[in-house]
Amino acid sequence: MFSEEPWNIFDLINGVVHRAYQGYCVFIGDMGTGSRTFLGVAVIAIIVIGVFMYMNRPEPVIQTQDNTTDQDDTTNTTGPIDTITNQTDIKPTNTTTQEPENLTDENPVIETDDGEEGLPWSDVDDYLYILQEIDLEEIGETEFDLVILDYSLEGDDESRFTFKEITSLKNSTGGKLVLAYMSIGEAETYRWYWKRKWDRNGDGKPDSDAPSWLGPSNPEWPENYKVRYWEPEWKMVVYDYLDRVVEAGFDGVYLDIIDAYEYWGPWGESGLNRTTAERDMVEFVLEIAEYAREASNNTGFGVFPQNGEALSNHPDYLDTVTGIGKEDTWYDGDDRQPGNYTEETITHLDRFRDEGRLVLVIDYPEGPERIRDFYLRALEQGYVPYVSNRDLDVVNMVEGFMPD
Repeated sequence: MFSEEPWNIFDLINGVVHRAYQGYCVFIGDMGTGSRTFLGVAVIAIIVIGVFMYMNRPEPVIQTQDNTTDQDDTTNTTGPIDTITNQTDIKPTNTTTQEPENLTDENPVIETDDGEEGLPWSDVDDYLYILQEIDLEEIGETEFDLVILDYSLEGDDESRFTFKEITSLKNSTGGKLVLAYMSIGEAETYRWYWKRKWDRNGDGKPDSDAPSWLGPSNPEWPENYKVRYWEPEWKMVVYDYLDRVVEAGFDGVYLDIIDAYEYWGPWGESGLNRTTAERDMVEFVLEIAEYAREASNNTGFGVFPQNGEALSNHPDYLDTVTGIGKEDTWYDGDDRQPGNYTEETITHLDRFRDEGRLVLVIDYPEGPERIRDFYLRALEQGYVPYVSNRDLDVVNMVEGFMPD
């Protein structure tokens, strides 16, 4: 057994030299004293050198894989390498379910005519508009360039679409741009911000507990209530809404009830006769655009007002929006619009078109001939047409005008 007592190099050398001296004495016998001394010194020197070299030998090198250099070009090097116990089982961190911090990385980016960075909105030549009965898988199988839909499956916060779902839709057949529908001129009772105490008996008239910005309900859409959109508290609601849209990865917003300024303005149904109502709406849309583009870190974040085409008279409005959506340009249902109405509408829409803005038009005729007439008239004007029902709950494709 080996002794467990501590030892040092000098004890080792002393023991080895002692044993060596005994051995050499046996072999050299009666050599002369001088010879024995010289041989002894030589043996001791050799032993000492050997022990010294052994104690200072280099550590063995163990070959390991370098996690930071000389990796194969196909290896994902954007994420950290997992902690491992087996050198042969190195795998990159799975990043497929992680959401990018910069939402704009998921979007194609181009230089627009005015030198600003943005999405290729000018490439859009067909679109889908659907707010109910939304089936993302069905929509993804179509070849529409642009899709307008609600931010939520059921309109509430619990069923809102996730970043993964919207990204999957954007990357579906042919690639798609996706806009989130938002009403900024009316409040909706099925949204997360609505409080039942604002109209307990549901008579369409705000109760005393309602916020000052809330107006009466829309007779045609009883779940929608007019809002004083210029009040800061309502604007905060809209900014919260925008945060949800940006978080989900939408490419832009489709703003409804822009023409609310007609209701609140001079000679409007409200009786308020607010002289600044029109300019208030312009300022609100500009603020929404600024907020959304900063929040998304994307100067090309799309802003599309629906209706209110007369705001084309405001140059800063034209400069800010990405495009416009317009309902009922040629037809009100199956009835033709008055000629002077259509003519005036086209005059305003042409201003958007001439400024390089995308013009989306939607009418709601049912007769095949009227549908065809609408498409041909819209295309002749350089607009992008779509036909659906008023409930906007179907994916509609018209023979001869199929998305490509």
